[in-house]
Amino acid sequence: MFAIARRVPAYRPKTLLATPAARRPSGHSAHAERQSRRSSLPTVVPRMTSKSTDNMLSWSQQLLGPWLRDWVQWRESTGQCLSLPPASGKQISAQPDPQETVHHDPMQPFHAQWAEDRKSVINVDPVKRHHPPTDSDSTLALPWKTVNVPPSLLRRLCELDYEDGTTQTSFWDIGNMRPAGKSNPLDTNDWALGKIRQTRRPGNGRFTNVATGPYGERYSKYLYVIDDRGMHIVREMSKCDVSSRGVPLHSLVCTRGVVGGEMFFDTNDPGKVFINFGSARYPVASAEQAVKVAEFVLSVGYHTVVAMIPQRDFRQGEYRLGDRYGNEVQNVVFRIGDEQGRYPALCVI
Repeated sequence: MFAIARRVPAYRPKTLLATPAARRPSGHSAHAERQSRRSSLPTVVPRMTSKSTDNMLSWSQQLLGPWLRDWVQWRESTGQCLSLPPASGKQISAQPDPQETVHHDPMQPFHAQWAEDRKSVINVDPVKRHHPPTDSDSTLALPWKTVNVPPSLLRRLCELDYEDGTTQTSFWDIGNMRPAGKSNPLDTNDWALGKIRQTRRPGNGRFTNVATGPYGERYSKYLYVIDDRGMHIVREMSKCDVSSRGVPLHSLVCTRGVVGGEMFFDTNDPGKVFINFGSARYPVASAEQAVKVAEFVLSVGYHTVVAMIPQRDFRQGEYRLGDRYGNEVQNVVFRIGDEQGRYPALCVI
């Protein structure tokens, strides 16, 4: 007879003999058991070496750029130090990367130029300012042209109004508004000369309490700028601490304007003025534009305007110093005539 072989079970560790369902408390699922095993494993934290720190620093500097350096400099200036983990023992340097663009204050050159110009300011003589000299180095030639302006044209200027905020291509029939050119931004300020500035619109009447004197005498000179509000004047020989030259500038009279120049008030005739167009900030563009400026001054309330308009064509060159000062300066006389162009006027504005 054959012997029956007895089957011996394979060896299993005791920890594996019990089924998972037998080992876990009732109410726990297999997913919860796996999560419990994972949480019980020790957490391995990689140690940050010097090489890995250098890589992180290089990456962050490339990503953040100048902002990171500025922030580090601010931290160091306030007594705070930005350090990396102790494994490297390094600190972020506040020195800029020579390969990156160094950022400078864009206004720094203008501040330096303003300070340099202040070393040669114009000194105002208080005696001459209160008693301007009665002679001048400039002489006027006989006018090469006389223009009689009809009152209807002046009345039309009095009816113009630009206070509604609408966009205009031409103001007072002269030209468009523009910012002050050839000027240091630190020498542009609409409010710097508010206490000594006078403003008139067509029909407002003449300027008051002005110094009178011969054409070309500096202590009798006024700067003028025309903008959408009218004509503004300021006596040039006035002390001005906000100016790089120590005296008012056209860019301090107005930061935006149409045209500018210089004005003198006649000593013997309060209704007569002399004007030129010597403003580098708001230069005149043509002889036609200069004519419109003279008509504007008549509309304010004056009956005679002597304008330093040369007989040459303005296209031959810009308005120069010789066009307004020197011996035998060429000029045009503008007067209020009647509607037929006759003088004296038979009607008023």
